[in-house]
Amino acid sequence: MRALPERQRAIQFAYIWTAQEACVKATGRGFADAPWNIPVPLGARTGRWRSWAWHHLTHPACPYPLCLAGPASGTSSDSSGERTYRQNG
Repeated sequence: MRALPERQRAIQFAYIWTAQEACVKATGRGFADAPWNIPVPLGARTGRWRSWAWHHLTHPACPYPLCLAGPASGTSSDSSGERTYRQNG
């Protein structure tokens, strides 16, 4: 990321941070899940972390990075609210 021009670094940082933040908010644990440890590849607009999927939303009227995270397909909640993978078939 350091090789990018300053403005692009700021934009890419915002995309990375909003994906990380969306994931930890989806778990309900916030900073306890250490969002800075969630791997988000430079330039990625969708991805997965644990059993959560995240996706950046775009709209021509909104220039800001927006990200939504929710249960990835093939997951379900156990009684504690934690997401677990479910076997198909």
